[in-house]
Amino acid sequence: MSQPPEFAGKPYGTELAAAKKAVSLAARLCQRVQQDILQSDVQLKKNRTPVTVADYGSQVLISLVLKMELPSHSFSMIAEEDSEDLRNDGAQEILSHITNLVNETIVSDGSYEIFLSKDDVLTAIDSGKSKGGPSGRHWICDPVDGTKGFIRGEQYAVVLGLLDEGKVVLGVLGCPNLPLISSGKHNSGSSDDLVGSLFSATIGCGAEVEAIGGSKPEKISVCSISNPIHASFFESYEARHSMRHLTSSIAKKLGVQAPPVRMDSQAKYGALARGDGAIFMRIPHLGYKETVWDNAAGSIVVTEAGGIVKDTSGNDLDFSKGRYVVRDRGIIATNKYLMPLVLKAVQEVMKEEQHGFPSSPPATATTFNMAARMGLLHHPALLASASSSSRVLALSRARLPYPPTFPTYRRSASASAAASPRLRPRRRLLPARAMSSSATAGNPYAAELAAAKKAVTLAARLCQAVQQDIVYSGVQSKADKSPVTVADYGSQILVSLVLKMEAPGSFSLVAEEDSEELRKDGAEEILENITDLVNETIVDDGSYSIYFSKEGILSAIDDGKSEGGPSRRHWVLDPIDGTKGFLRGDQYAIALALLDEGKVVLGVLACPNLPLSSISNLNGSTSGDQVGALFSATIGCGAEVESLDGSPPQKISVCSIDDPVDASFFESYESAHSMHDLTSSIAKKLGVQAPPVRIDSQAKYGALARGDGAIYLRFPHKGYREKIWDHAAGSIVVTEAGGIVTDASGNDLDFSKGRFLDLDTGIIATNKQLVPSLLKAVQEAIKEQNQAASLL
Repeated sequence: MSQPPEFAGKPYGTELAAAKKAVSLAARLCQRVQQDILQSDVQLKKNRTPVTVADYGSQVLISLVLKMELPSHSFSMIAEEDSEDLRNDGAQEILSHITNLVNETIVSDGSYEIFLSKDDVLTAIDSGKSKGGPSGRHWICDPVDGTKGFIRGEQYAVVLGLLDEGKVVLGVLGCPNLPLISSGKHNSGSSDDLVGSLFSATIGCGAEVEAIGGSKPEKISVCSISNPIHASFFESYEARHSMRHLTSSIAKKLGVQAPPVRMDSQAKYGALARGDGAIFMRIPHLGYKETVWDNAAGSIVVTEAGGIVKDTSGNDLDFSKGRYVVRDRGIIATNKYLMPLVLKAVQEVMKEEQHGFPSSPPATATTFNMAARMGLLHHPALLASASSSSRVLALSRARLPYPPTFPTYRRSASASAAASPRLRPRRRLLPARAMSSSATAGNPYAAELAAAKKAVTLAARLCQAVQQDIVYSGVQSKADKSPVTVADYGSQILVSLVLKMEAPGSFSLVAEEDSEELRKDGAEEILENITDLVNETIVDDGSYSIYFSKEGILSAIDDGKSEGGPSRRHWVLDPIDGTKGFLRGDQYAIALALLDEGKVVLGVLACPNLPLSSISNLNGSTSGDQVGALFSATIGCGAEVESLDGSPPQKISVCSIDDPVDASFFESYESAHSMHDLTSSIAKKLGVQAPPVRIDSQAKYGALARGDGAIYLRFPHKGYREKIWDHAAGSIVVTEAGGIVTDASGNDLDFSKGRFLDLDTGIIATNKQLVPSLLKAVQEAIKEQNQAASLL
């Protein structure tokens, strides 16, 4: 693409022209969807905000235009969406809808003679998987910023920025519902005429606005107000994006008289850049991670309009560290006159907040020091002698006038009495474990194994209590749409606690859950339930004199945010593997492993509903006694099983069957986790006579390790990414029991690449005798499946 005349002399003129075209075309698609929107077009995104076909379609069009208009440029894009949800079973209809909408938009525009297939659409969406960083050029895209505003028919933005050697050099904001002249005094409202603004800026060239439908660009600048009394301020419409009690206190300190203007999306940055308001404050809840696409384009539009964008400590925002912005606590944007005053007010309010709610000081020993480092409070009985009750208040959260969006789980006498008859009575669990000296002899990870066993045993106690009393109102929807209960969160907290208290060395945890859902408005009640349940479990166990505040709970959950990798040690946890089995009263596992320099060296599986001796009949059903198995393995030391209630560990080994005709095989209960038609074809090729044994969770690995079956097959649908916590602990239990675990090509599983496994097609586990025939059958079945698919 040659540089258009109007961009002559601009250092990024060609890129700006392409970006404006991309955003305008994407905005056209979004406007059409918003006009015709139906709730059936809404899915759940990974972070549980609603996503419409417009999100995906917009990202596809932006990717297409940038590639077409800048063919000589290398292409790298950091974008919000990926195709994972669209590759799941049941997503074919919405994928067809997206594909049709994208193609219709391309045809109506007339710029390109291109028709995208469904696979092209999925590939285009996944063009946004770049990690960014300090070198090279990376486009930054939020295809629909402010999705909830979009769905309400209010403000949203199509956002595109360009990062060059770690610095934002270009930004475009397409705001279809923002008036071209001014947003006036409306809280995100728009006038009936001249609606639709396209903001743009390139480094060193100023900022402009024009009609999204086409008009001459006009230079814009931030307001020149120097007295805060005359200022108005923007903040996020969504309360989870900014703590309003803080922004209100800051405004009060500044003397701001006007009420806040609450608006979705980076439309706020655009409005600020042309002087509609004087200040933008965004101070999210603790632990919230700002993504680069939520601020990159908007920040350069403001700074090129003469404004300043800083974090709450006065530092520039750093977009060079990947997909998240490095900043201190929050973000403020204003003009050069007001920035010193705003920073002073922000820092005073934050200091007052901290001083107003101090945590209790450590009282005496190691336990108190450890607890302080973990963000915990000590048990109230101990605190009574150390400080007054006013000093143990947890950081308060403002309750906002919105109805709770989370159902609740509450443990009560009535709930216990009404427990589902399918669930077995609660069993006594083993108290704090100690390994015998014989068990530790020659084991290089003996201390870590003892800590791991104790951690999963305590977590299993909590899970059993919840499963006994479970009511389905206690279920949330996880980011990947599988259900999550309070037990998921509670289990992760307890494992984190025990490892920090008991395990030697530095602490790094790669775990499934994070606290994002629990920090949202409406989640206060379920957070309180989790806090109560965790504290009850700790008191019942008696090992630690520690009491969690709600903030301590959130911090403990977020201990699991490590990315893992090939160096150092990382614990790997699935707090409840097989959540759906857990909810049905069937099999689940608390799975904990240790990664050392990229290699799994230790694994523990607590399987509360798995018989200690053997699976007595098909599909994981259990006998009425001796239920609850704890599997463990450390590298070079073999694998063992013991009762979860406490019994001497027994060595285990995989079966010695060498004829597939005599073999039985395990597979996932959930068809989403394995293609049952493919595994059936593999079994048929092998001559396996027995029907498959379908069990939830890594309990399958434990059962295989002790010889309950001969083969485990797992072949997820195309596009599914295996997480390391779903296999780390189970795989070492099998290999230390003499088995073999590989991908479908016979390669060892590689746990050193972060939170996901890098593998070929699927996973198989069996004994060494059956590996050759099994691999042959697998590869033949996959080849036949691919050939059949190519004919469709």
